[in-house]
Amino acid sequence: MKSDGERAEGRNIHIMSAGKGLESTFQTAIKVYPVGGVVIVTDVDIEEHHDNTEKSDIVESVRSVQETCRRVDWPCEVIVVPHGSLELLRDRVMDLYIRNPENHYFFNVTNGNKILSLGLFMISIWIGGEAYYIDKGKVKGSGKVLPLGVPKMHLEDVLSNPNYERVLSALLPGDMPMKDLYPRMQDGYQPYREGDKKAKRSLSRGTLSKWVARLEGWGLVEVVHTAKNRKDKIVGITGDGRFAIRYIEASRARSSAG
Repeated sequence: MKSDGERAEGRNIHIMSAGKGLESTFQTAIKVYPVGGVVIVTDVDIEEHHDNTEKSDIVESVRSVQETCRRVDWPCEVIVVPHGSLELLRDRVMDLYIRNPENHYFFNVTNGNKILSLGLFMISIWIGGEAYYIDKGKVKGSGKVLPLGVPKMHLEDVLSNPNYERVLSALLPGDMPMKDLYPRMQDGYQPYREGDKKAKRSLSRGTLSKWVARLEGWGLVEVVHTAKNRKDKIVGITGDGRFAIRYIEASRARSSAG
């Protein structure tokens, strides 16, 4: 049986830029995300003695995370990137990914210098990882995880089918049962041709379910099953979905303005 930090097809690996307070943000992250291994990225040689207070704090934070990983038996690797070289950072993380493409990668960009943090965020986009930032809060232990979502589609994908926008607009006032969304979408349905198939003159429940599933895959809506009956679904728009609607409206207004 797989552990909590390990999926059937691989491990959940957290790659973090090192800085003061790394241990604190790490403790916040593991309350939210599963962990199967840790990789710490730093531009400071942790094996050397440093008179510089900032560097000493980084070394201490790295060793603290290493000790946490040792206690729970999580693999922990430290990657030293001299001078914060983005090219070297990219190559080292890509080496990890090539060796274990089945793993799922999380990127904690909270700590460390801006170059390393931004570099990790860019790499998360390239390999399809999940980046997040820890809002440390004013009180110790009150930090919150802020996922840094990356769009999973282009605006053209949403605009390709006018009914996608209609689904999102219908959900703006609040969550809605799928059974209630269907009649709303029937009213004003715009026939849409997908691939080589002919456009259907009327909307079927199956077609609507397929559209909602696609929007869910793009992270624009969320679908939850009710406790009473798993066939009953509640659909709600996400923050990214609201942003997509606003962006579409802004783009349309800009086009109209010429």
